[in-house]
Amino acid sequence: MTMKKEEQATVTISAEYLCGHEVSELVCANSVLYYEVTLIDFTKEKPFWKMDTHEKIEACERKKHDGNLLFRAGKYWRASKKYEKASRHC
Repeated sequence: MTMKKEEQATVTISAEYLCGHEVSELVCANSVLYYEVTLIDFTKEKPFWKMDTHEKIEACERKKHDGNLLFRAGKYWRASKKYEKASRHC
């Protein structure tokens, strides 16, 4: 999903993503949840070519750490994308 600043979107979450979480009495286990979200603000990462060496190392370590968290959560495809970004620049 991509959004611009102050853009609104409806996020749809199917019941399969509720597994492992306690389902409220108001939400059936086979429900689809809809969320209205607004992107108020965000901080864009500095382009890699503008970073000094120390910033590049920190950025790569952050991406590796994020990849590790995603991998442990079983989100292998997203983890691989973080690892690819880290390895591309370091």
